[in-house]
Amino acid sequence: MGTDNLHHRKREAKIAKARKPATINTIPYVLIVCEGKKTEPNYFKELVSHFKLPSVNVVIDGDCGSDPVSVVNHGIKLYNDQIKFNNRVFDKVYFVFDRDHYHLEEQGCKYQSALSTIKSKKQLKEILVPINSVPCFELWLLLHHIETTKPYHGIPNISSAGDEVKNELKKYWPDYDKGALGIFGLALAIDGDNMKTAINRADRVLRAAIECNDENPSTYVHKLVEQLLEMRHKNRGSLNSQRLKPI
Repeated sequence: MGTDNLHHRKREAKIAKARKPATINTIPYVLIVCEGKKTEPNYFKELVSHFKLPSVNVVIDGDCGSDPVSVVNHGIKLYNDQIKFNNRVFDKVYFVFDRDHYHLEEQGCKYQSALSTIKSKKQLKEILVPINSVPCFELWLLLHHIETTKPYHGIPNISSAGDEVKNELKKYWPDYDKGALGIFGLALAIDGDNMKTAINRADRVLRAAIECNDENPSTYVHKLVEQLLEMRHKNRGSLNSQRLKPI
């Protein structure tokens, strides 16, 4: 009789455990505001599609002008509008912008002004995240091929610092065309699904830039990519949890 009761209690405990609601990972609601209308938005849209991230959780916007100040002002407006009109708050707002024309004082001022504006929003310091690159986004793509800490300056009235990076990128990627579709897929084919090589290279280049107090070259794009990869894992966890059915 005692043995029967023991088996009964074990069975009841097993049923109770199965009925216990599964823990569902919370997937953040993020906004990615890009300086470019094509290259950067296309890259992140393709990333989101490839990793099957829920589109309702990742908003990508490239309709904000072509300078860093416009990117930041547009992103902050979208953040406020989301609260005002949709009663939903972005968990993170990422601002993707460059300091491309490194020799132009005006561009440099706008770049610093954009960073200062983000920093000034102290109450949102955990939400507003600059994803800045010096000199340009293509540095991230180049780091899929090589690791470099060589500074880029361009030639006044002839080429920008960003042009130098793009020309170097074309040594490894001859058909690279700014704004083209499929850039993410081609980059992925070089490095694999976790993009570990490029992420590690970008991290080392960034640390070197911080140590020598010279951000040319550097990029934070890998930080955003890492966050999106983390969202992929959370999304998988949520899907697995939803498949659990109580008996």
